[in-house]
Amino acid sequence: MRPIFILHGGEFLVGEQIYRRFGSNFEVWIPAKDNGIDLLLTRRNQPGNPIRIQVKSSRSYGDEPWGWFTLKTDKLRGSTADVWIFVIPFYTKSMKLEPQFVLIPIEDLRRRIPKKCGKTWYLNLYIPSKRRCFDARGWTQKDYEKAANGHFDKRRDFSNFIENWRILESN
Repeated sequence: MRPIFILHGGEFLVGEQIYRRFGSNFEVWIPAKDNGIDLLLTRRNQPGNPIRIQVKSSRSYGDEPWGWFTLKTDKLRGSTADVWIFVIPFYTKSMKLEPQFVLIPIEDLRRRIPKKCGKTWYLNLYIPSKRRCFDARGWTQKDYEKAANGHFDKRRDFSNFIENWRILESN
């Protein structure tokens, strides 16, 4: 027998986080067919369309949360998801799991596709603090120092999307 679907770790962490944050206000559904939507979210006892979620997860690299994601630009442009959630399952020095979530509406994500990236966008999300998140691909040491002092390229700033769970309530 072959399984119909397999839930990967990032999807599990997102579902768990939704239940922790919203309790019984939402139901999380797993589509039986892979069509670019990983999770469907519906409000309990309220009519309306489900929220379609695409989940991307990465390992964490280094001493701070840092995830590398390979995105196909044609799939991103044609995505039917409402929200993309990037998951970085970061472990502290004491080996405690502290997953980091970056939740971004599809329209905002599409606007951030670099003009010269071609068919593949290599997105490297670096989270140096609970309030800051950057696409740090290709950064030099000077770029990290500038970001630490508040000077950075605004197009690479994903800080507004860290732990942005409120967008699920507004959809």
